[in-house]
Amino acid sequence: TKSHTSKRQLAGSGGKRQLDLTTGIWGQIADGADRVFLDETTYWHAWNEPMGVVTNFVDNHDYGTATMTCRQQDGSLKTFEFVSPNVNILRGRNGYPTVKMEARPEGWGAMGNGLRDDTVEIQTAIDEVNNVVLSAGKRYMVNAVHKGSLENRDLRGIETRESTRLYFEPNAELKALPNDSDRYCVLWIDSANAKIYYPRIIGDRDEHITTPNPNNTVDGFSGEWGYGIRINYNAENVYIKDPWVVKCWGDSYLIITNKSNITIENPYGAYSRRQGMSVIRGKGIKIKGIAHFEHISGTYPMAGIDLEPDLATESIDIEIDDLTVNDCGGYNIEMNFQKQSPTSVPHNIVFRGKCILDNWMRLKTNKNVGVKNIIDFNVIETRVFVFDAMNYGDT
Repeated sequence: TKSHTSKRQLAGSGGKRQLDLTTGIWGQIADGADRVFLDETTYWHAWNEPMGVVTNFVDNHDYGTATMTCRQQDGSLKTFEFVSPNVNILRGRNGYPTVKMEARPEGWGAMGNGLRDDTVEIQTAIDEVNNVVLSAGKRYMVNAVHKGSLENRDLRGIETRESTRLYFEPNAELKALPNDSDRYCVLWIDSANAKIYYPRIIGDRDEHITTPNPNNTVDGFSGEWGYGIRINYNAENVYIKDPWVVKCWGDSYLIITNKSNITIENPYGAYSRRQGMSVIRGKGIKIKGIAHFEHISGTYPMAGIDLEPDLATESIDIEIDDLTVNDCGGYNIEMNFQKQSPTSVPHNIVFRGKCILDNWMRLKTNKNVGVKNIIDFNVIETRVFVFDAMNYGDT
């Protein structure tokens, strides 16, 4: 039986995401790169994680380090350190605090064959190395009720740690094993500084072990809280790039953080039962690029995106770039502020780009509460339907 050390070495060998650069030719996306090759034999290891578009890469001529310059989305320039193979080894041996070591769950026995439960192996890789790559084309099955309890509403499968980096190679997937629970979560983010790249997550909607619910007039089954990605109470400074989350028993995405600075780029959510994305609370939430939610149906509200605090003490501060919503059983955008009271903090909701909706948007709010929420649209194509909860009927 291999020790954890030898398994870690096996897990970290090969399979790096690399950039092939030729001096003077730039413009590649650096996000998540682990190595830079300048020719067939000369390469550098990323020491701190690069992000942005490469504008320059220079050898510092100090016997082992180089600097990459990248342009960020806001136009600013940031630099990132790269080191030679020898320096990379020396720093690792001497416990240099920001050493990058990459793990694959196969090093702990994961199969990624779409059959075997790989939950423990993936979680162990995160717990021990915290910089994990899921291999291209593999489907890793996850027990989405592996931890937590139904009573505490925290049933979950894979969970992040402080500064977790999780990278999905092309067509790598996490797939929920069938369960009979009203609640679950495939990927639970409840930590600071997590970075998730290109996640593909599939819920158990097609295989869920159902319980009849006569009060559900849509599909007749109970449960509505099975999540693909849940950004939980302690999550802050989280970055998720190009997520693809489908077929969840509840929502593709849930944001319910007590902290701030959550960025999701180009989220796609589809074929889930309750929502494409639910936002309960959080500050500095940014949905960048193009968000697309579609084919949501099974249990109410069935919105593309639902901005709906649970309590009067919760507030939402969010910016959304471009948004497309289509083929949802409910409203394309649901904004439900009925829980607000005169002491509530106002919501700040800004749609910076273009909203393309094939159905209605609904705003539900209380009358004469005295809280001035900000809802700012740039361009929106929809039918707008406003409902005042203190009046009879729809207004």
